[in-house]
Amino acid sequence: TPEYQADGSFHETVYEFTGSEGDGWSIVRDGQPHMQLPAGYQLLRTEHCSVCSTDLARRFLPYPLPAITGHEVVARLPGSADKYVVIEINASHMARGVPESAQCRFCCHGIDSQCPQRITLGINQLPGGFAPWLLAPKNACIPVPHGVDPLVACLTEPLAAALQGVEATFPHNGETVGVVGPRRLGMLLVIALAGFRRKRGLSFKIVAVGRHPNLLELARKFGADETINTTEHAPEDLHQTLDVVYDTTGKPEGFELCLRMARKVLHLKSTNGVPVMGFAQMTAAVVDELALLPFSVENLAFDWPSERPQSPGETTRGRAASARTNPNVLVAPSVQLSVVQQIEASGRKVHQMEVHEASARFVAYDRAHPPVPAQAASDVPQLHPDGSPLPRFDLAVVGTPEEADAIIRPLEGEEMSAVRPRGAILIATEDDKAIKSNFLLESIMKRGTEVHT
Repeated sequence: TPEYQADGSFHETVYEFTGSEGDGWSIVRDGQPHMQLPAGYQLLRTEHCSVCSTDLARRFLPYPLPAITGHEVVARLPGSADKYVVIEINASHMARGVPESAQCRFCCHGIDSQCPQRITLGINQLPGGFAPWLLAPKNACIPVPHGVDPLVACLTEPLAAALQGVEATFPHNGETVGVVGPRRLGMLLVIALAGFRRKRGLSFKIVAVGRHPNLLELARKFGADETINTTEHAPEDLHQTLDVVYDTTGKPEGFELCLRMARKVLHLKSTNGVPVMGFAQMTAAVVDELALLPFSVENLAFDWPSERPQSPGETTRGRAASARTNPNVLVAPSVQLSVVQQIEASGRKVHQMEVHEASARFVAYDRAHPPVPAQAASDVPQLHPDGSPLPRFDLAVVGTPEEADAIIRPLEGEEMSAVRPRGAILIATEDDKAIKSNFLLESIMKRGTEVHT
């Protein structure tokens, strides 16, 4: 199979899979032991695997190389000519069929895509779809309905990612919602937004933003109401023209354009592994589905809108209807005492400690074998903030991009944040010089822009 190398090239490599779904698998690479997989993986024959921007930027991501890449897969069951499946890429406890009593708290709480012990098809450790055979978690294999072309089914995984973005940032009635960079992921986001609008009975405008007339016209066919060709407008003319902006460009300059256009929320949907406006860990924030918000007492109730009860024809952006209490808040050293006092006055517990110390405890929790089950979490309070559903802080408050980076990835070589997945980092600073010198900080602190992922 072609194996992706650290320099972005491919090299033909021989892999051997030996084992079974019930007993686990041994993987041999070029005649040498490579890795062991536990029970719960199914052998599949690759039919199609499409190319994602993550595949193109793979060498910039913090995962081991060389590796077999490819994660937008359609596969066949061995011995079957027409039984196709698509694959959810995260090999979590839930995906492998581990009994609930032995699952981690992330899987028990339905956030199995953030399971600390997961590996990821074609991205992190688990050999991917650019090979004739692959091993996939048995509960992550979803049948392709008859009548759906298997080639079209390759779009299932990126469409699911687009739908996830809509669930993380619900558009509101009367808003103007932009999708910047309507290529493949962007086009799927237009489709997801149009479907969400129709299903929920909502009324918001979808605007596709790009440089190529043919792609903008295609976006109209997929559900965009209007288009903006950026080559026909000066940058200042696009300033704060959209309420919610989804960035699918995968480029730092695209992020900056989206930030200029957004009045309320910028949702970063694509990753490229490079720093963005002073934030070195923005890609990791996308992986963990974290948000960056201005500090306010209201934002201490941050949640995902999809966690709340929703009535047809309405969505709620405000935090008053939050489904979370966020009882444990990690506060960075530079944060002023007045902010700490506001957090405490809200009834939440403030944790002021060295981030590396807290994170080392969480790593010990994550690596427990078997995982510490949900019902036993109270038995290990030193590893689990009291009252929080997950073994992480619910929120963090920082004063600088460097503190945010330290919270997102506090331990070198460890893919974990001190803040829970789908949580938020609130920024509290009165340093006018720092704010004016960083457009992202300025947008968050002066305009109140929220950055979701």
